[in-house]
Formats: sequence, C-alpha cells, structure tokens
Amino acid sequence: MFVNRVHCAADGAVRVYVAFSNMSDYSRYYFMVTEKAIVAEGFWDQNSNRLCLKGCHVVNSGSSRAELTVSECGIGMTFWFPGVWSIQERSFSAGLVWNTSLKSDQGIAGYSTAVRGNFGGLKYNYTKVEEATKYYKQYGLNKKRKGKFPDRNSYLDLAFRFNLQKRGGSGYASPITIGTMLSDGSSFVLSNLSTRPAVLETKQRLLNVSYNIRYVGHWSLATFQPQQISAEGVYDTETGSLCLIACRRVNVSSSDCKILITAHFASLDAKAAKHVQGKIISLRGKTDPLFFETLDIDSYGMYIGQVEESIWRMDLESTMALISMTLSCAFIAVQLFHVKKVPEALPAMSITMLVVLALGYMTPLVLNFEALFKHSNKQTVPFSGGGWLEVNEVMVRIITMATFLLQLRLLQLAWSARSSVDGSKHEAWAAERKVLWVCLPLYIIGGVITAIVHMRTNHSRRMLRQVARLMPSRHTFWEDIVPYGGLLLDGFLLPQVILNVFSASKVRALSPVFYIGGTMLRALPHAYDAYRTHHFVRSMRPSYIYASSRDDLFSLAWDIVIPCGVVLLATLLFFQQWLGGAFFVCSKRRKPSNEYEMVSTVSS
Repeated sequence: MFVNRVHCAADGAVRVYVAFSNMSDYSRYYFMVTEKAIVAEGFWDQNSNRLCLKGCHVVNSGSSRAELTVSECGIGMTFWFPGVWSIQERSFSAGLVWNTSLKSDQGIAGYSTAVRGNFGGLKYNYTKVEEATKYYKQYGLNKKRKGKFPDRNSYLDLAFRFNLQKRGGSGYASPITIGTMLSDGSSFVLSNLSTRPAVLETKQRLLNVSYNIRYVGHWSLATFQPQQISAEGVYDTETGSLCLIACRRVNVSSSDCKILITAHFASLDAKAAKHVQGKIISLRGKTDPLFFETLDIDSYGMYIGQVEESIWRMDLESTMALISMTLSCAFIAVQLFHVKKVPEALPAMSITMLVVLALGYMTPLVLNFEALFKHSNKQTVPFSGGGWLEVNEVMVRIITMATFLLQLRLLQLAWSARSSVDGSKHEAWAAERKVLWVCLPLYIIGGVITAIVHMRTNHSRRMLRQVARLMPSRHTFWEDIVPYGGLLLDGFLLPQVILNVFSASKVRALSPVFYIGGTMLRALPHAYDAYRTHHFVRSMRPSYIYASSRDDLFSLAWDIVIPCGVVLLATLLFFQQWLGGAFFVCSKRRKPSNEYEMVSTVSS
C-alpha cells in the first residue's frame, strides 16, 4: 500500500490517495489510473499523534483520468507513528484499514519500516545490551586487535553484505542506531535536539547498537525465502568487534530471541578481501525445536575510504589503458617506417606473428562492437578524482580500431613482399610452414586445456548454484577463452624467433622500438597487477580496466612467468638480428644459406 499525494490544510484537514499494488517498490509515489486505489479524507489528531481517514473506492471505467469515478465510501483508515523503538517494535508507521460495516477486530493491520523525513523525538529503548555484553566478554571479543576500526560516525562502514557459509544464502546488515543516534538509511542523525549525549559517546569504547538484518535463506536448506531479523547489542570501536542478540519471527504470534551474532570488522587499512567475519549462534539446547547449527558468515566489501581509492584506481587504469593502446598504435607506425628504410625486412617478417597480433587487436573490437557507440548519446559525468571513464573507454576503442587497421596494413605489405620475392620465395614460405608446425600444436594444446578448465569451472559453478540457489553465472565460454588469447599475445615474438632459427636470417626484420616497446607493453600489466594486489583491496567483483582478467591471465605465478618469458623472447630476437637467427644452435645451422661447400677436384 502506497500513501501519497497528501494535501494538508491549516485546520488539520487531510486528503490523500492510497494505491494498492503487488509490487513492493518503495520508490513509487505516483497514483496510476490502472491501480486499485482509494481516495480518503480526514483529519490529523495532534493529541494522539494519529491520522484518521475515511476512504472511497476509485473505479476506473475507461483508460483516462476523466473516466475515474468514486464508488462505495465505507472504508475506515487510521495511521499512527510510534515514539519509541525497541528490538520488537521498529515500525516507522503503523495502521489499520477496515470496512466500517464490519466489526473493529476484522480489519487489516499493517506497518512500515521505511524511514523518511525527520525523527521528531523518536527514541530507542535498548533491552538486550546487558545480555549482549555478557557474551561479548565470554567470547573474548574485548581482546585487543591491531589497526584502526570504524567508529560511530560512519553508517556505510558499519553496514555490510554477507554470505552464509556451508548452507548457502546471503543478506545485508544495516545499523539502525548507535547510542542515541538513529539512521535515516544513509547516515546517522540525532534523535533529539540535545547533542550532549552524542558528544559523550564519542569517548566511549563500547557503544550500544541495533541492527536490521535482511537475508535470503533460512536456518536450513528446506526453503529459501526473504527473512528479516532485529538485533541489538554492543560494538567495540577499539577491536572492531560486534556482539548482538537477535530476534527472528517464527510465526505471526511468536519470535525466537535466543540468537547470538558475533562479527569482527577488518581494520580500515587492511588489504584483505574479507571485510567482516562472524558467526550466528543459537543459544538454545540441541533438543530444542528452534535450535540450529552455528552458521559462519563472511563479507567481501570495502570501507568508504577504500571505495574512494578504488574510484581513483579506476581513473588511473582507464588512463593507463588509453596510453598503452596509443603506444601500441605508435609502435606499429614506427615499424611501417622501418620497413620503408629496410626493404628486405618485409619478407623476413613472420606472417604468423602478424596474424596473431591482428587477431589480438580484432578480438576486443568484435566482443565490444556495440559498446563503441552505446555511450554516444549520454552525458559524461566525471567520478571523484577527475577521471573520465566513459571518454577514455570510447577513446581506447577508437585507437584500437586505428591500431588494428595499421596492423592489417603491415600484414598486407609483408604478405605482398613475401610473395614477390623470386629467388627465395620457396625457402621463405617453407620456413613459415615450419613455424606453423611448431606454433599451431602449442596454440591448440593450450586452447584445449583452457576449454577443459572452463568446463570444470562451470560444473563447479552449477553445483554451487544448486546448493545455494544463487542467480546463474554470466561467465561464457568466450569470457574464459579470451584471456588465453592474451597469453598468445604475450608471446607474439615466438613465431619471429622460430622463423629466424629456420631461415638463419640476420636481417633486422623488426625495429627495436617495435619489439622492445611491445614487450614492455605486455610485461607492464603483470607488474602493475602484482602492485595492485598488495596496495588495493581485491573485491568479489573487481572493476579492473587495465590488467583485467578478461584480457589476460593474471595471478602470482603468471605475473612472474609471463614478464620473464616476454623479456627472454625479446633478448633472443635482439641477438638473432645481431649474430644470426641460429646463433644459439649447432654450428652447421649457423652457416649462411648462400655459402657453397668446397669439394676436392683431385682425381685418382
């Protein structure tokens, strides 16, 4: 039920619209002609803090507002606003709707937990603090922990989403009060005009708190339905420990208040992924029907300061991605100038290498083709820190397109030059075929292994969804295979190194700027990922723009192996273009291809 369009007169007269809907969306405030509705009039009783109304059904006989008519007017309505909250009563407003022709006990009661507007002297009555304090000491939650923890001034730092381990389910815990302060849904405000109690509370280590906890799941896997429990207890600002006594509704007339919730917040400067760790414990005996096994909860979240750091990191990464792609475009342009100065470089370039690079630049364009224009009709809004994520994202795609076209041009020139060489045409293509015989099996084996890992991972995800009844995962085969393509790009010099070995070439086929610069661009994301892991909080849904797991393989092992591998290939190529393609193999292979063998002419 949505009460909206309230008109109040100076004499206390009130007129409202009341709409009924099956949608529990509190963001709707407008009366729609297609809804079931009541128009009501009445008055505000200031003495009893109560709104009294009499309503009439609104009947829609057509499709326009002009065809709305009022029918029966035998509907009584009254609303009141509790002045004191507790663990059992937290309704911001409550009310009763009844047919005046029926008895008074045959009405429909309701309540609202939506908190909007000022609190007008609303107070909270703590009733479970002493019991919670007892368990706080009993479970050793008062033991000193290193670091600084959230205090009473941050609502968002003390609110957290959590997962129920083992039995599945998830939820959200939001503080309602801290001491004498109440939450309006995004921050804390004083419940009265006096600030003296709040000033005194700033010096306290142990604060009285209350929470609303909403979760999907149950204490068993029998059913997964949205639930809500109320809790109150104490929070230790020096240890980041939370100890609450909770009440959950068992049925309409009874509730279970023998529940203990303990939690430890991570320190504000911690880089661990887990934001909160805790337990939900039943204080009842094992033979009690309401007893349940202890549930472990954990939360993967961020504090406000960490969120700001994350936004700054996203701004930085968008700029790094733009610079990286711009440099890739510039390096290819340098290589195009290089082949003009060194004509023999074009037929000596590996066609396989150029194809791999072209596919690498084409893949993100194909996967994100619609995203190239999806923001064209939207206004760009800068995040805090001065970053323009949307502008950078579009610019990266435009530069990627330019880089892809330049790469195609380089491939076309190399192919034409290779095909036009008469004397060594057969030998050049024969060496290229040997490169394919070496590289293709490696690429195929790696692709098969990636596909197997993808299938096993998807099976694990399906099993998890069956147990926890979670939303289906959006990971597709391409989202898992594309990072393997990034690994092939990391080794883009491999075909050129192999071609130089088979052809024993000393031609400077690649410009040092091209292959050294390309090597650095492939190694830097892994160096940055190692830095990011130790200096930023890794969330469950990381928004990585540069060095993203969608584009390459990243982990502690890969961050070491891949940079070492690409530097090794660049080093081999440098010495090949100086000493010869087969300088590190047997001496016979190092002999120039145009050198003739001396044969004795002495006859017997």
